Amino acid sequence: MRNQGFFVGAVVLIFSVLANASSLERAWLDGLRLELNGKDCHGVYEAALSGPRDQPALMLKIIQGEDCGKVSLVTSPEKQGTFAFEIIYEGDSPLQAEKGIVLVLKPPQANAVTGARVQMQFWTEPFWRNSIRRIPEETQYLLWRYPDGQYGAMIPLVGGGMRAMIQTRGADLVVISQSYDSTFVPKNVPICMIGRGSDPYKLTEDLYENAMQIMGTSGRLRKDKDFPEIFKYLGWCSWNAHYRDITHDKILEHAVSFEKAGIPVRWMLVDDGWQSVDNPRSRLNIKSTIYLTDFEADPMRFPGGLKALVKDIESHGITWVGVWHTFQGYWDGVAIDSQLGRNYSDNLFAYDETGAIPDPEDGRGERFYRDYYKLLSDSGIDFVKVDNQSTMSRLIRDRIPITEAMAGQQQNLQNAAEQYFGNNVINCMEMNIDVVYHWGKTNIGRSSGDYVPALYNNPRAHVLRNVMNAMWFSKLSYPDYDMFMTHDQHSDMHLLARAISGGPVYCTDKTGEEKFNLLQPLILSDGRILRVDEPALPTRDSLFSSDPRKSPVPLKAFAKVGKTGILAAWNVNYLFLPVRGDFSPEDIEGIKGQRFAVYDYFSGDMELMNRTDRRELRLPSWGIDLKMIVPIDDGIALFGLVDKYISPRAVKNVKQEPGRLKLDLEEGGIFGAYVESRPARIRVNGQDLASSKVSYENNFLKLDLCQFREKPVTLEWER
Repeated sequence: MRNQGFFVGAVVLIFSVLANASSLERAWLDGLRLELNGKDCHGVYEAALSGPRDQPALMLKIIQGEDCGKVSLVTSPEKQGTFAFEIIYEGDSPLQAEKGIVLVLKPPQANAVTGARVQMQFWTEPFWRNSIRRIPEETQYLLWRYPDGQYGAMIPLVGGGMRAMIQTRGADLVVISQSYDSTFVPKNVPICMIGRGSDPYKLTEDLYENAMQIMGTSGRLRKDKDFPEIFKYLGWCSWNAHYRDITHDKILEHAVSFEKAGIPVRWMLVDDGWQSVDNPRSRLNIKSTIYLTDFEADPMRFPGGLKALVKDIESHGITWVGVWHTFQGYWDGVAIDSQLGRNYSDNLFAYDETGAIPDPEDGRGERFYRDYYKLLSDSGIDFVKVDNQSTMSRLIRDRIPITEAMAGQQQNLQNAAEQYFGNNVINCMEMNIDVVYHWGKTNIGRSSGDYVPALYNNPRAHVLRNVMNAMWFSKLSYPDYDMFMTHDQHSDMHLLARAISGGPVYCTDKTGEEKFNLLQPLILSDGRILRVDEPALPTRDSLFSSDPRKSPVPLKAFAKVGKTGILAAWNVNYLFLPVRGDFSPEDIEGIKGQRFAVYDYFSGDMELMNRTDRRELRLPSWGIDLKMIVPIDDGIALFGLVDKYISPRAVKNVKQEPGRLKLDLEEGGIFGAYVESRPARIRVNGQDLASSKVSYENNFLKLDLCQFREKPVTLEWER
């Protein structure tokens, strides 16, 4: 019979009438059950199918559930191998802040598992398992391989005031959705998105694309937002150079140093330490709580204010200047008993007797951000870094549901930022899904914990986290691998990681300790970063082999520039053992062609490989590797400027004809290419290139074009 547009049949076993549901849905409904407020929702279920008959949506409605009220579990129509679970809660009793709604599932069979779990509230940490039996708490991304070679993936969702997380509990896989507000009565609550497919990269992308549609948040995918122009250039940040001990003169000293050295740092970020607070914190003065007291800069440290600082910095060749602040204004928010607190009392949310944050409800906090950003913009500030975004649940607990608060606060901040800074925002301490699912305009976010130069093992941990987190995080934002010091003992690991990150590149050196020459392979003479087309992702064997921290295998990542594959590798073994693996052109997902020329950046060697060939890859204790894998087309494979990490990015406007080739380069340098026959004549900017500048051995053509550095180059040759 028909009932409210559904095909209905009352049953006790929830999967007995599911013949018309998709096979993907049916697999997950075996053993499924719900818990509310820590109690099983035992009872009789109605199973109902709606939507098109070839793509039905399934509803399971509990009609006799002890302490459960009325609850419906809905699956969305299958789309591109994915579907979502959503809870429709028709009760009138609040759900406990942390127990909330629990979806209990039977784990799928898997022979290899990877994922990302929340670490220290702000970041995510990768993990590896050989089955879905020990999934950590607060998992935000889960990917596995079935015994038949197919892949499965699951992500938790937000909405309806709730935020979900994945974990295992005994033999069960559970998704726990919480509001952090024990007074809250939810209605429609998206729980999780699940998918299956033959390609783990496409599956992950489809999962997030479909999830954003299901949740209906203000967030958008990275691919649907622009990359900010500022961050296409090399930058510098004050944090590790000075921590909070910064002044006008100390910041200016760095701008002068860059200008004298001829290093094209184009933007500077003034980090923590510039603001007016009730008790300035230094490394020796740690106060339990510190509040913002004024929008203006600390007058003792910056006597002329930000306007004077920006003017002095820009007089030494810096194009853009940004400042740091937290989501709350400062770490503990705004001092209620301050002139700033009194001026914005109608726009602040007091979370205790002394501290307040911009009010996330009904747009009230937007005025705080707008006035703050207007003052910054009027002072010449071009962008902001917004830190400490994942602490909302602590500040609004039992007063506002977590995703309602986060959605409102993100809307307030991003509206103000768009007005005064466009999309020139760096997000930080923000990898929780209640944050990142609400980024509708900003498009850069930190993808790991801090760079910590004092920790000897930090380069290994830092590279691993950023590369592995990119598997999920880069679907929502360009990953920011954080600043680094060029004089770090193992800065080469950081340099290579940032070269393939797709995100911003910025250093944090102290004056006089810079190793500026190490930055040259990343940039052009005007400071532009040679960037890959899309953020690098871990290769399949790095996704599903052993944890490279604990096993003697390399961590590998791939990216592309046009048709060229970029393959990077690091030794991140925590016991400092040498590692051994292999590589192949097939490591580059989506690469075209059957025959390739492969250039090794660090050795300078070239070799030829067929598509399925594999070569051994060995790395010593702190070893790294970088290879350009270029399809051979009509006897030619262009590597580009081989003195740059991302060498093919310097090549543009290639015109290849029988017996002739013409191309433009961004500027001069060392050019390399595989060429089956030596060119009979080579011309650069219309003039014949001297034979002393040409090397040709074993089909590897190398041209010394260094005399044309800082100048565009048109290169022509005849065969």
